[in-house]
Amino acid sequence: MATQKAIAFAHRARAAATTLEIAYRVAVRLRQEWYALQMGSDIPFDNEPLGDGNETRPLTNMDVYGIINRCDELVADYEAGNLAKLNTVLKALDIPLDWR
Repeated sequence: MATQKAIAFAHRARAAATTLEIAYRVAVRLRQEWYALQMGSDIPFDNEPLGDGNETRPLTNMDVYGIINRCDELVADYEAGNLAKLNTVLKALDIPLDWR
């Protein structure tokens, strides 16, 4: 029988799995939108400010490209090896699999 300490830790691990799965789904959706809307033609490949209205943390066009690259990497990593990493995360979720 597991200790209370182990059970509490397992709950935190499930919460982490949920966060990882949400990050994966957000990355998938952002990439789909980027490519479907051909945003590369609207956001130049340069270091000019994007002007998204956030004065405290301004973005450049290249910052957006960097985020798209990180999303591409995250999705590729989770889907590699017959979805091995994604399946590990999905197994531990504490939300229904049909929540998406």
